[in-house]
Amino acid sequence: MFSLFKPVLAATALFTMTGCVDLDDAPTGPAGKGKGEVSAIPAFTGGGNNWSLNFNATGKDKYSATMTLPGSSQQWVGMLNGKSQPADASSGTTVLSGEMRATPAVLPVTVEITRGECSTGNRPGNARVSLYAEGEAPLRGCGSVATY
Repeated sequence: MFSLFKPVLAATALFTMTGCVDLDDAPTGPAGKGKGEVSAIPAFTGGGNNWSLNFNATGKDKYSATMTLPGSSQQWVGMLNGKSQPADASSGTTVLSGEMRATPAVLPVTVEITRGECSTGNRPGNARVSLYAEGEAPLRGCGSVATY
């Protein structure tokens, strides 16, 4: 089942890049400005020692995500959901939650992204990331948030 998921993601990315999307649903303006609103974080790439997390906005506060966890080379794929406003506006923290899947497992996760310069090993970035996966120790790292 998941072997079909990657070609679907690739096709979706290709149609998006070539402009073959419904412009009424495409992110087009600043967050909170009517139909076509954008997500709080357009894209993120990051992680820490032996783990990674990457996601891209697919609509208002919806994200397509991939991750790897320490001790495993298995790729987890799923969807995350968030709120257009940071969970704690004073600290600049945005909270996303959802489910990641790797055959046959489903793993509930919560991700916190806090803007600010950081570095994990040789990975500098503009946002700190915390990943809370059910049954796993919390993971902390660094990454880069794309900007509009």
